[in-house]
Amino acid sequence: FGGRRQIARWQKRVVFRVDRERRHGNRFQPGFGRGASPVVVSAGNAVVNRVVATELTISNGGVLTTFDPTASQVHKLEVEVSGTLTIDASSRIDVNSKGYLARRTTGNTTVGGAKGDASGSYGGQAPPDAGGNPSNQAYGDYREPADWGSGGGNGGPGGGWVRVVAGHLVNNGAVTANAEVVRQGIKLVGRGSGGSISVHVGVLEG
Repeated sequence: FGGRRQIARWQKRVVFRVDRERRHGNRFQPGFGRGASPVVVSAGNAVVNRVVATELTISNGGVLTTFDPTASQVHKLEVEVSGTLTIDASSRIDVNSKGYLARRTTGNTTVGGAKGDASGSYGGQAPPDAGGNPSNQAYGDYREPADWGSGGGNGGPGGGWVRVVAGHLVNNGAVTANAEVVRQGIKLVGRGSGGSISVHVGVLEG
């Protein structure tokens, strides 16, 4: 992955361990020819589009995230764990600021995007800014969040999109999809809208 060393330790099963930043362009499915295996993200960042594992542990300040957005592409983070996904208190799944860029809205277009200092809208309608510049039209369905947050007019990107499917989730940390906050002095300007967190699990703890 990007020329960085691959670290694995053998027990009864293969465990793929990430101890520093590691990037993979498409699918992160360790197993070394044996199919999906347990994954540990520990004290580092794993930057991926998709993780498929039998077990996933994020610990010791570990962060699971995806790639930064561009004007031509945004990245969804998909996490599929057949067994237990564990996030300890120091760790997180984080797609903050991974949504549409400033002045962009659903479909990754500037058409209908927020203007001026207006904030982005997703799931609910943001008001115009003090000068009457409008936000984008709200979109999305709260019952099944499935899009990226829109960017603010003069602000930063919206929140990203993460979908988690697991047999058992133990979450003592955080799963976040916040927009970037942009300040001019003490003033918040054109912040984006939050993104999507979709969690489908058999058992939830934490």
